[in-house]
Amino acid sequence: MNYEDIREYCLAKPAVTESLPFNDTALVFKVAGKMFALPDLSYDSSGFNPASGNSR
Repeated sequence: MNYEDIREYCLAKPAVTESLPFNDTALVFKVAGKMFALPDLSYDSSGFNPASGNSR
């Protein structure tokens, strides 16, 4: 799964917003102001860290 696939998947969920609140590589997806996904754009295309604290 690449970043565009992850982005499309996350944005397909209801009421999702995306932003870069920390820096220009930490993309944050939120629902109702709560983070649910935090892919780091500086990793390779498989780097994805769910906001729950679990990592790849």
